[in-house]
Amino acid sequence: MKNTIKLFCVIALVAVIGFPAAAQAGGNSALNGTWVNSEEGIKYVLNNGNWTMSGEAGAVMIEGMKGTYSVSGRDITMTITQVSGAIFEESAGILGLSPSQWYTEPQLKDAMTKAGMEGMYNLGFAG
Repeated sequence: MKNTIKLFCVIALVAVIGFPAAAQAGGNSALNGTWVNSEEGIKYVLNNGNWTMSGEAGAVMIEGMKGTYSVSGRDITMTITQVSGAIFEESAGILGLSPSQWYTEPQLKDAMTKAGMEGMYNLGFAG
């Protein structure tokens, strides 16, 4: 559980990711598709400026984050707009989160504040 949360948090803190293909692409649609990092067990699905990220939790892939992205030269800027309660696994109940619900930053901040963890909600959301 802790490894899954660490994995998602580390990925969420990375705001700019460089893809060499972006320089040739010049637009968002050229990156459409599924991008997999097998070593880390992470899958990104990019679709016309929107993305979702899934990560391995044991033998299961959990869709954990959603957001938007933009391309500038060789850089992709990815912004988180929602986080799934499922990435918190057993801690979801402690935080008052449902594993089957998606949360915006204000919703996640509110839940973590109520659980006494107000300093931990900033995962790199937009805004």
